[in-house]
Amino acid sequence: MDKIHQLFSKGKKQGYILFEKIDKTFKDSVDDGKNFNEFINSIDSHGIKILYK
Repeated sequence: MDKIHQLFSKGKKQGYILFEKIDKTFKDSVDDGKNFNEFINSIDSHGIKILYK
């Protein structure tokens, strides 16, 4: 979960997160799809944009 929190913090600072980074972070972790969806929803509610490359 550490990498996920780091990604979230970086997104808050930048105002955005690349979807590629989100996807890689979750693939590297042992989290399930439920946590992925919760993360995506929490990003949106904090005003962080998801950018697709």
